[in-house]
Amino acid sequence: MKKLSNQRYWQNWDRGQISESIDCYWCNSEAEIKWRELLVSDIETEFGKNTSVLEVGCGSGLIYQEILEHHIVSEFQRKHIPVVMSVRICSILLGNVFPKPTLSI
Repeated sequence: MKKLSNQRYWQNWDRGQISESIDCYWCNSEAEIKWRELLVSDIETEFGKNTSVLEVGCGSGLIYQEILEHHIVSEFQRKHIPVVMSVRICSILLGNVFPKPTLSI
């Protein structure tokens, strides 16, 4: 892959629709889905449930969602600390991890 500049790749994620395109790939790629499942299974095997997770380079929060589904961290305890370097991917992360509540009547 050719670099867009001398900057790191993640520094280019805020250009155009790059973050949205990457997130779309992560959400729909069978390989990425399988990788997240395997990673979370390994975390659960090594550390069990109710553990703390520091996720550096967390992207749009898809691994965190998988961690929540497996009850490795509690949604209420929030023992997961995501670290992301892109402003745009951070906004996607916040939308995925903290979706806006819906009101039904």
